[in-house]
Amino acid sequence: MSQVDLLLMNPPIKKVSTSYRSKGTPPLALAYLAAVSEKNGYSVECLDLNLHKKGLSLSEYVIDKNPKVVGITFVTEQRFEAFQLFKQIKSINPNLITVAGGPHVTLCAEDTLRHINSIDYIVRGEGEITFIELLNAIFSGNSRSMIKGVSYVNNGEIVHTPARVVIKNLDELPYPAMHLLSFEDYNFHIQVEGYGEIKAAPILSSRGCPFKCNFCACTKIWGAMWRFRSPEHVIAEIRYLKDKYRINAIWFVDDNFNVNRKRMYSICERIVHENLDIKWICNVRVDNLKKEDLELMSKSGCISIEFGAESGSQNILDKVVHKKITVDQIKRADEWCYQLGIKSDAQFIISHPYETTEDANKTMELMKSLKGQSTLQILKVYPGTEVEKIAYEIGLLPPNFSWALDKGNSDIIPSITGNAPLFFDKLTVNEVSSYMTTAWIDIRSFALLKIINKVVKKIRSPKEFISLMKMGFLFVFKKVFGGIKYG
Repeated sequence: MSQVDLLLMNPPIKKVSTSYRSKGTPPLALAYLAAVSEKNGYSVECLDLNLHKKGLSLSEYVIDKNPKVVGITFVTEQRFEAFQLFKQIKSINPNLITVAGGPHVTLCAEDTLRHINSIDYIVRGEGEITFIELLNAIFSGNSRSMIKGVSYVNNGEIVHTPARVVIKNLDELPYPAMHLLSFEDYNFHIQVEGYGEIKAAPILSSRGCPFKCNFCACTKIWGAMWRFRSPEHVIAEIRYLKDKYRINAIWFVDDNFNVNRKRMYSICERIVHENLDIKWICNVRVDNLKKEDLELMSKSGCISIEFGAESGSQNILDKVVHKKITVDQIKRADEWCYQLGIKSDAQFIISHPYETTEDANKTMELMKSLKGQSTLQILKVYPGTEVEKIAYEIGLLPPNFSWALDKGNSDIIPSITGNAPLFFDKLTVNEVSSYMTTAWIDIRSFALLKIINKVVKKIRSPKEFISLMKMGFLFVFKKVFGGIKYG
């Protein structure tokens, strides 16, 4: 038996990523919690169940490690797997103290504690400081009531302590504890056309987002204030990862890498001047992007960027998504990337609130016109978003809906779309399916048999198969016999 103070777990997620950019991504949230816990003197074990599946006995593992506290952090699409894990943990040892964290429980603390009695504490929002204060209280036996940012049940009543102020100086945080995740076992690569698969590591160089898109709750999780690590701190981590893990690429997983162009320039210039010889990819906003930015980015090793385009309809961008970008800016960013040899991926969404076939057709035409890659996804409902509010207003989510109960939208296909309700308003299910098929085959040029093979492999239950048929994915098969028209 090798007893530890703390066991941190990442639950499995049913949806298998089909991103051309990455595979086997180490969970940074878990790695940050592990790092601050180690720094504060706690012995830590990490278990990512997306990596360790075959032959693992959870009971034997937990009994062997014998932790006092088990922490699980998760997003909405992992929630049911996480809830099942908490139940299993308590069945193995009812005396284990369980802590939930991550985006989902931050936004659904009340709902979660009301239905999931195997969770003792919830850490809301940015977790590093709150989690350490909670650990200190647990191990010392002190009161939890003065810790900001936690939720728990006390004498049958749900308690939410005041929210914690976000961490302003991110340089104070240690590097993510990749050594506790067995980084080498992830086989984490980015895959970009023309470059093949490159051994990579993820870096989070900033937190927060000053924008308020209707489908996103980032501001409620990280705060509306955009905070960033200094260029010196970021470069030092890149050098550390190169030396320790022999990686050749970096994925900046920031929501918006180019919010502060001066800082972005400093990072790029340091990569060049220090001869880091690293390839990298990132997410940017097109409204704050200039051609000279991309020229320097390319010089410093940027090979691909992803940006949220969302829609080809300016009306949807302005009045529904509140994206604060223009269609012309999308086209311009795509053209600049093409000229400079940077692979671009414009991310679009179908089935926005109030979206008509006229709006959707504009999206398809824009996707067809772009020289880089375009990706189309069906809009999902996430807690804490404006889209969730609209979903209640139009009856898509019933008044008694609970995120903790598996009785949501019947069109969910967890193995393909992820376990979150799909949003449908003006566009019908069949219309949305038609657009998706066009995006897959006509625009992305996915091979039909490859699509069918992926879909069939991911289906895990009769319920999902029925949902698949209901969603109209038979359009994929019909495509063989003469094609289909969108709109």
